[in-house]
Amino acid sequence: MNAAVVGFGGMGCRHAYSLFFGNLFTEIWIVEPNENVFNENCERIGINKSSFRYINSIDDLSVNIDFVIIATTSLYRYEIFENLVLKKSIKYFLLEKVVFQNREQFQKALELVNIHGVKAYCNFVNRYYPNYINIKKKISIDSNLKMIVSGGDFGLGCNSLHYLDLFQYLTNSIPNLSISNLSENIKEHKRGQIFKEVYGQMLWVNQKRDVFLINSDSSKGAEVEITIYINDDIHVLNEKTLIHLYTDGLKSLQRYDFNMLFSSHLTNEICKDILSHNCLLPTVEDSMIIHTQLFDAINTVLGIPVGNSTPIT
Repeated sequence: MNAAVVGFGGMGCRHAYSLFFGNLFTEIWIVEPNENVFNENCERIGINKSSFRYINSIDDLSVNIDFVIIATTSLYRYEIFENLVLKKSIKYFLLEKVVFQNREQFQKALELVNIHGVKAYCNFVNRYYPNYINIKKKISIDSNLKMIVSGGDFGLGCNSLHYLDLFQYLTNSIPNLSISNLSENIKEHKRGQIFKEVYGQMLWVNQKRDVFLINSDSSKGAEVEITIYINDDIHVLNEKTLIHLYTDGLKSLQRYDFNMLFSSHLTNEICKDILSHNCLLPTVEDSMIIHTQLFDAINTVLGIPVGNSTPIT
């Protein structure tokens, strides 16, 4: 089998690293319009550039590609996805977030998925972290769950999707946005003026009345802490210290390592799971509702008509 990584920036090169050392695919094609970026990131990950099949346009991609990872910015992702499905007949995809930029793109993508038998998954890797897998095992249908994510300027518009998806995974239920208090982050975006960010608070609730609260305080650093209440049990996971504290109904206090897995080691396993139809990640359809609710809230703050593309990547 052969794979392609479209976009060879910070995320794309990590995906390629994992595929290279995973030995799942015979050939790994890299699609990157900027050859300097390709050369620099090959050096960055310590892999000889001759180990990949490099091209600068998806038009030159082989028709014998089985699996594609799209790691570009969100601005071009739908166009690339559509092109690869219709012109190259690709059936298996791993998509970075923000997956698409508006409701119409999601709806068109779902049509492509259904008509052409495509399997497209969104790369929300929290579902593969052992700590969260173990927490999920403690949740029953009768459990009452509250989840609080708190941090500084960590890119709320983009990264809240990771935590929203985690909440959806833990509760097996799609949350709905109840209250939002967002403001535009006026700092220059690292990927250029075309992209925007926000900070503030959002409260989400599902049909079981489980609650998800996320807070981004612009005056703090980027450190993020996740607190999960399951009835009387409490889990506190810190992404900077990599510590997981747990109290079981206030009877004892236990401390574990928080094992955050990186794409450079995880992507190959995810690809195997997708090909074997045993993937923990959400599909495009699974992720559409939280994306589009977030789009509406952010567009309102940015003064963009609801339904138009949301400039978050």
